[in-house]
Amino acid sequence: MAKIKERNFGLDIIRTCAVFFVVSVHNFLYQQYYNMPLDTAGKFILTFVRELFYICVPLFLLLTGYLNGKAKPNKQYFIKIIKILISWFLISLICIGYSEFVLNEDVYWVQRIVSLFNFTADGYGWYVEMYIGLFLMIPFLNILYDNLDNKKSLIIIMFVITALPPLFSGTVFNGVALDVMPDYWTVCYPITFYFLGRYLKDNPLKLSLIKKIILIIVLLLVQSLLMYFYVNKNTFSWSFLGGYGNLFTTVIAVLFFSLFTNLKCNIKPIKVVVSKISSVAFEIYLCSKVFDLIYYPLLYKSDGYSFMNFVFNYIKIVPLVFISSFVLALLINFVASKLYILIKNKLLAK
Repeated sequence: MAKIKERNFGLDIIRTCAVFFVVSVHNFLYQQYYNMPLDTAGKFILTFVRELFYICVPLFLLLTGYLNGKAKPNKQYFIKIIKILISWFLISLICIGYSEFVLNEDVYWVQRIVSLFNFTADGYGWYVEMYIGLFLMIPFLNILYDNLDNKKSLIIIMFVITALPPLFSGTVFNGVALDVMPDYWTVCYPITFYFLGRYLKDNPLKLSLIKKIILIIVLLLVQSLLMYFYVNKNTFSWSFLGGYGNLFTTVIAVLFFSLFTNLKCNIKPIKVVVSKISSVAFEIYLCSKVFDLIYYPLLYKSDGYSFMNFVFNYIKIVPLVFISSFVLALLINFVASKLYILIKNKLLAK
């Protein structure tokens, strides 16, 4: 009997953190953080925490690079996309059903069908749309990476064209946009994270645990302070410092990733729970949209953007969304896995 490969607990922890951060950062949207004036110490703390949660997608992309370095452009690899698409369609049908029969949204049926294919049926479908493109390119990205003598030069160039420009392109001073670096390629940040994940697999960061933690805290503080003073008691600026691929988020994500890569655990219940969450993280991400739509209208209470009200709402709603999404994700993954095996066996048999 073939020996079952043991899961890497450190990578499971990273994936679990990533999907929990996804649910958490969405809480900032539903609690109207982006409409709050950033004018108190409490709002600064929220900004600090938000920037930590914001590394969620970069963590997923780093994991993709770390784990897919052996992928080749063959039938066995490309067939795997079917599992992702099955999960997407199943969860999207649930979202459509909820919108149609519970929310009673008046949407033409053609729009419902189209939403399955343009990745808008589930409000978080943009990630699937992005990931499918990355998935299809991975074998060819590997060919490029494996045939480079100087891999570090590729990392540096990708970093320069995707992570640095957002520091300037979204900054306005006295009405003048400080676009001092070309930002055309910033949209390619998923490829930067993929290559970073591959690089970290063979070149772990040579920093102590304490230094990594200190650097993460310092960078989060600097990032939050820059935002806090830039908006000058106004609301959060989406353009300032950039999105998922910006300098601060990129470096913080790499440091956080390296904290847990080789983490071990000998407590079986913890390993089982973390591995289960990790194995359905993709489905949890998408399922969380359903429960965001359910729980926030029912449980969210606003008292004018106070810090403590935000904390109480977070504690009350986020664990509920996460656990509910996890349970539904297990069911979706079970059905999708069965369908995928049937389809895969038929395709490979040809």
